[in-house]
Amino acid sequence: MRKTQTNWRRCWSRKWLRKFIAISLTLATTICGVTVSHGLAAGGASSKKPPRAKAPEKATRPTEKMARKIEELEGRSATALKELPKTVADNHPLKPCVAKAEESLQATKAVKDYSAVLFKQEMVQNKLHSQTMFSKFRHEPFSVYLKFEQPHAGREVIYVDGLNKGRLMGHDAGFRSFAGTVNYIPTSKEAMAENRYPITQAGMAKMVEAVITQWQADAQYQEVTVKDVANVKVGEESCLMLETIHPQPRDHFKFHKTRLYIHTESKLPIRVEQYGWPEKEGGEPVLMEEYTYTQIKTNLGLTDIDFDKTNKAYQF
Repeated sequence: MRKTQTNWRRCWSRKWLRKFIAISLTLATTICGVTVSHGLAAGGASSKKPPRAKAPEKATRPTEKMARKIEELEGRSATALKELPKTVADNHPLKPCVAKAEESLQATKAVKDYSAVLFKQEMVQNKLHSQTMFSKFRHEPFSVYLKFEQPHAGREVIYVDGLNKGRLMGHDAGFRSFAGTVNYIPTSKEAMAENRYPITQAGMAKMVEAVITQWQADAQYQEVTVKDVANVKVGEESCLMLETIHPQPRDHFKFHKTRLYIHTESKLPIRVEQYGWPEKEGGEPVLMEEYTYTQIKTNLGLTDIDFDKTNKAYQF
């Protein structure tokens, strides 16, 4: 009888040990699945999903063949972005868009720091990932704090340029918190698991810079229609919406459609939407990326402690 009880206890212990190891390994491969885009001490977080402007077209999920084509075009266009000149001819339709986006970039850079609720959607490996998180950003030195609301509620991530050997640090919540704080290179497989871009590209300034670079490259070619619409609502906020469309997929175009929303008063870029080409003529465009910043509070006087795991308001 005693031998049977001992064997049962050993099996029970081994079973829970295996489960604990599995949980730890799962955490190690899923934590820090963050961008951006895109804190707790300044302003507090909201559990509500940010309001969204109604898009004229309904985005569709790409087929596997379509996703491969989109990735191929994006790879070619990324190379083109580095090779093409950044000047835009005065008579090119994209000239006004670039000028307004650059004005928005300057307004963003004039802000020393800010907090916001970031809602993002990104197509990664043919799957649209959605995340909502409370964020803090500081421009000098570039610093990011993220606290996830959904999914992975309670997860926290910190990145500061020049510290921690260039790595981000993060931890999960709940039973996954057993693994403690982990450190990853921003471009590592683990950190990029649910993201199109590393955390070093997060924030409104990096977001609008990417759009400017894209439009400057696109302006070396034609085949583009441009539209700007004033007083477009993103939630309760009034914005100028700049929209560009390339009707045909080309190696040098990264996206079929781009929309940039610039806040009417502050000139801050509060949303970007990027769409891929429809699989069939007349079909629906494919939502590839969306980043929306709401509840923005600027120039809070954020300091090093706002981007430090020893902050008592954080759960590191």
